[in-house]
Amino acid sequence: MFALMSSRREVDYLAVLRKVVELAGDLSVRTFVLDFEAAMWAALRHVFPSDDVHLHGCNFHLTQAIWRKIQGLGLATSYQRQEGTYVFCRKLMALAFLPAEHIAPVFDAIKVRYSTNVVSTHICKTISAGTYATVVYRCFLSKIYHP
Repeated sequence: MFALMSSRREVDYLAVLRKVVELAGDLSVRTFVLDFEAAMWAALRHVFPSDDVHLHGCNFHLTQAIWRKIQGLGLATSYQRQEGTYVFCRKLMALAFLPAEHIAPVFDAIKVRYSTNVVSTHICKTISAGTYATVVYRCFLSKIYHP
């Protein structure tokens, strides 16, 4: 089923999701994997309010957000030309695959390992281990995240 939408407001997502439920009948959905659009997360919580339904962030969209941050900081050229920058950024992108309790310590270890890299220092100023770990945990390992 596909839905073409002209906007991304919660009210629009609610209308589409309610129509899907109406057309599909009884849905026994347990898990949704989606991007980080707050309106969609909120709409899903309204339409599927059960504690048994889990919302998880999509790793593709997480890495896309990191890549956009790299670009937004003007670091895309460094990422493409400097191996240290490339490896640092790829390690950040891979953190979501770790068990939740390892994310913050590994993030800190990566920061220390690449502390002489100007780009990694610049990126680490904008995010902290706790913040990154919390986002990854909530988006991938828990059902409580609301972007």
